[in-house]
Amino acid sequence: MNHLFYFYEAILDDEKESVPENQEPFYVQCQWFNETLDLDQETTENLNYCLLTITDLANYWQITITRDMLIEMFPPSNCLIHKFRNKVLRLSLQGSQWIHGHQIQWAIVKKNDDQIEMKLRVHYFDSIYGVAGSVNVDKLPDEKKFELNKSWYKNSAIASRKSNETEEALNIRHKDIQDINQKLQDAFESLKKESIESRLTLFSNFSKVLNTKKERIEELASQVDYLSKRKREDNDEDNDDTRSRKRSSSAQIEGSSPQVVEPIQPSQTTSIKQEISQSQFSLSFQSSHIPKNIVNLSMSDSEEDNDEEEEDEFEVLFNKSKTKKFNF
Repeated sequence: MNHLFYFYEAILDDEKESVPENQEPFYVQCQWFNETLDLDQETTENLNYCLLTITDLANYWQITITRDMLIEMFPPSNCLIHKFRNKVLRLSLQGSQWIHGHQIQWAIVKKNDDQIEMKLRVHYFDSIYGVAGSVNVDKLPDEKKFELNKSWYKNSAIASRKSNETEEALNIRHKDIQDINQKLQDAFESLKKESIESRLTLFSNFSKVLNTKKERIEELASQVDYLSKRKREDNDEDNDDTRSRKRSSSAQIEGSSPQVVEPIQPSQTTSIKQEISQSQFSLSFQSSHIPKNIVNLSMSDSEEDNDEEEEDEFEVLFNKSKTKKFNF
């Protein structure tokens, strides 16, 4: 099985005394076993995630990080949110120092000559941090120093070679991406140029259509103005004719002389009296000679009585008229 090796530093955190600025840091070697770190997955197997070896160049401490250990020693808290716990622990064990804009750092406290404590700090600001958890690491016997030095050098060489291979592969990939990016930039510039040309052509054609429509609108507007003007002129002519006819008729009326009613002369009164007397006599004579049976053919009894009364009244009036004189 191929293992991954990570090397990083851990600072000294002495709770009793201030740490000198020239204090040498601790060096950590992490041998990762290629297991997926998932503390939320339900399993009964206690997986081994990595082997940590810590040295201050004089002594060595070593510990195997297991699943049960992480669950017990690094519970969810304000410093270690449950949602990001797996990611924070994996990155911190592999030597990462930043996650989501926050600094993570291992600090080592010497508890005694045979044991040290590794604390995982999560920094909120430069000098404000919280402790997400810690593990105690036991010191190795002095007899294993030579073996540990040998494995350290070997693992360093392996990690360096792996790092170089990774860097070379990344450089090749970076060059390929640059070539692809350059091709895309060229294609983009070409498309941009074609787009500008097509837009200019489209605008030119559209301007031609727009100018044609504008000329047609102006032509129709002029025709509308001409027809409106003609209509106003026709209406003015009709009004002039009407006014002229009215003026001529009023002038004729004013020019004609009014009829004068001549007064009746005294000499004419005698003839008028004679005509009235003759008319009364003729009317009375004609009415007296009409047979009554002819008059009463279409009359009812009540109507006959009324007619008889009227006839009697008429005779009385007629008799009076023979003796009465009319004065004019």
